[in-house]
Amino acid sequence: MAAGATSVLRRDDYAISTYREHGHCLIKGSDPRRVMAELFGRVDGLSKGKGGSMHLFDKEHNFLAVTPSSAPTCRSPPALALLSSTAGETR
Repeated sequence: MAAGATSVLRRDDYAISTYREHGHCLIKGSDPRRVMAELFGRVDGLSKGKGGSMHLFDKEHNFLAVTPSSAPTCRSPPALALLSSTAGETR
């Protein structure tokens, strides 16, 4: 499912995922070594080891941190869309 959903995104589009987002993050273009470093809490990880496996975040590839719970996550995409449109972005 991650490959199909991500295949229609432009390179500059944002991606938000929920629990078990590892595949989405990799498909969006994140460096696998940095993802693994993050999973092991190392400083060379995507978020310097502070996010762990539950909160992957990669600003370079527009992959945004998420929460493992669905309720807070469902507010993120509309808020991101509003912020992008008010900033004049088309993504």
